[in-house]
Amino acid sequence: MSWKEAPAELKNATLATLQGGDLTVKGSGKNITVNQAKLVCGDIQARNATIYIIDKVLMPH
Repeated sequence: MSWKEAPAELKNATLATLQGGDLTVKGSGKNITVNQAKLVCGDIQARNATIYIIDKVLMPH
């Protein structure tokens, strides 16, 4: 997967982190989780990225 994912591409996906870990995305629409953190706000367009806000801090293992 590329580093630029469209919101529709995030549904039930596994994404790689910069440290080589995995982020598991589950759900669709307004019910999306990332490693059990709920998506609060998404698809915010910035100059060089799309921003997604979750309700927890993700810590590397």
